[in-house]
Amino acid sequence: MRMKPNRNQFTWGITIFLTAAAILVLFFFLFRGSAVSSGIHTLNRSLAGILIGIILTMILAPIGDWIENRWFRPYYVNKGIDLSKPEYTRYFRRTRKWSVFLTELILILVLILLALLIIPSTIHSVIQIINNITGYIRNLTRTINQYLEHIGAVRNADGKVLFESDNLQNLLENISGQITTYVNKTIIPNMDKIVKQVSDSVVQIVKSAVDLLVGIIVSVYLLYSREHMSGQFKKFAYGVFREDVANVMVSECRFIWKTFAGFFSGKIVDSIIIGILCLIGLSVLRTPYAGLLSTVVGVTNIIPFFGPYIGGIFGFLLLILIDPWQALYFAVFVICLQQFDGNILGPKILGNSTGLTSFWVIFAIMLFGAMFGMVGWVIGVPIFAVLYSWIRRAVNYRLSRKNMPTQAEVYSGIGAVRNGVMVSAADVPVGGDNHFAGLFHNRNGVHSDRKDTMDTEHPDPNDTVDEVHQNREKERAAH
Repeated sequence: MRMKPNRNQFTWGITIFLTAAAILVLFFFLFRGSAVSSGIHTLNRSLAGILIGIILTMILAPIGDWIENRWFRPYYVNKGIDLSKPEYTRYFRRTRKWSVFLTELILILVLILLALLIIPSTIHSVIQIINNITGYIRNLTRTINQYLEHIGAVRNADGKVLFESDNLQNLLENISGQITTYVNKTIIPNMDKIVKQVSDSVVQIVKSAVDLLVGIIVSVYLLYSREHMSGQFKKFAYGVFREDVANVMVSECRFIWKTFAGFFSGKIVDSIIIGILCLIGLSVLRTPYAGLLSTVVGVTNIIPFFGPYIGGIFGFLLLILIDPWQALYFAVFVICLQQFDGNILGPKILGNSTGLTSFWVIFAIMLFGAMFGMVGWVIGVPIFAVLYSWIRRAVNYRLSRKNMPTQAEVYSGIGAVRNGVMVSAADVPVGGDNHFAGLFHNRNGVHSDRKDTMDTEHPDPNDTVDEVHQNREKERAAH
């Protein structure tokens, strides 16, 4: 007789397969970390266009929905056509084609506008910096020399001379000589390698442009058929898994989409606004290369937490060669701008889209940055936000099953939980071997050994604080 596996057996088979796959992945991460890292980077480079397309879809989907709901659907509603009904599918497809076309047209126009505003100014600024770099270095050296002549010597709090101006000038001349020697002996003989690296950089820029083009094409397909692809996934989930499992999968996928879409769209809008405000502020301050610096600040602002510092440090180091006072003004302005972004603008746009504190944001950037490079700096925060949310909800579910509170603040002052009762940290001894005795007890709650010691060390959770102290005094007196 031929046995046909039932639905539960098939589900268990998939579960076992996924578990085995997870074990293999963990094994390779632990013992073949370099190979896994190389594979991840290769996969990342291969799928860069698709990843860009998915991110563009998350950003553009709200715009496409707004165009449909604001322009096209009211037109068909006035004609008595319900686009959600199957008999009007051809009208829905026509609406979707136009909404996708207008959405992608907006994207292309924005990219062209940014290119026209940024690229000429950036190229002009870079050429001007290269042409004037020697003058900037002379200007910086002259400023340092004037300062050293003014102070004469550097002293500590006790008045002891640490460096005299002549010594510092000799030190600067020594450093300048070492730089010249390095250029003559290292850079000039290796110009062929430098040219090769520059050529590789140009090729990488061309590849990035191709990836962007592929991403736009992928986003067109995803925007047009996102309901169909969503239906295919739900069909697979409800066809393979139990109803409750499929419901969880669908709900979590919607949560992932909401988290990623909210983060990317909000971060892009936030960075554009910061770049524009930076350009206006630097223009008012008459800062050199305002267009280039504003572009760097706006682009790096996409990277959470570290991005503003990266853009600010780059601008400061550039301006200090030209005018140290302008560098100081720029640093103060960028700090004020980032405070405005972090405390006012960012929360208004992003809200609580990630639910992560600053510590976990830094942790996510460092972890996924090490795994995926610069891409990890951007996508690490929403990925970790999803993982953090899953762990938090699982822990809260387990606590609710035990009739315990789920607020973290409640646990900050406790030292132990005994029979469901929280005991203050002041009433629980720190360390000691007796703490491990509580781990070894049978199902009846009787400790396997050292019961007498446990009874004297740990108070009855029903006792008050005064009764606990009185019992301990009696025990000490008896000993």
